[in-house]
Amino acid sequence: MRADWLKLLAPLPDDATPRRSPVASPGSEGAKPGSPIAGWTNVVFDLSDMPYGTRIVLITLDADGRAISASDHVYLRDISRLDVKEAMHAHVPMRQESVGGRIEEDGSFRGTHWTVEGMESDEDEPKWTHTPRPPSDTETSALLELVEEVLRR
Repeated sequence: MRADWLKLLAPLPDDATPRRSPVASPGSEGAKPGSPIAGWTNVVFDLSDMPYGTRIVLITLDADGRAISASDHVYLRDISRLDVKEAMHAHVPMRQESVGGRIEEDGSFRGTHWTVEGMESDEDEPKWTHTPRPPSDTETSALLELVEEVLRR
């Protein structure tokens, strides 16, 4: 049975722990004082519920700790016609949904909602349908609430 958190903009599991890492690798040009990205941090929740799918929540913080971008991405596998063991290695229909973009200083959000659908494939260029659109007000609010939840942790 698929986890409750394996859907776009759902609350994160209570026991999920974020991974924090600098945007610029230590010693790189971007990490040097004076670089526009010096001190920026990525906060990532990388969640998996295989064979059903995965979810990645990414928030970028500036050097002052303010969230400047955020995204939530869910990859869902339709395994309804297979048992769990078969589904682990089968190519099945998949659906990806994501909302992501930048968070302005005034708290407004500028981003895109993407839906990608098709069959899983080993091809270099799989035949997937990509559909972008502006996020709804409800999606924007939910993403910003997710950012607040992450920052409280």
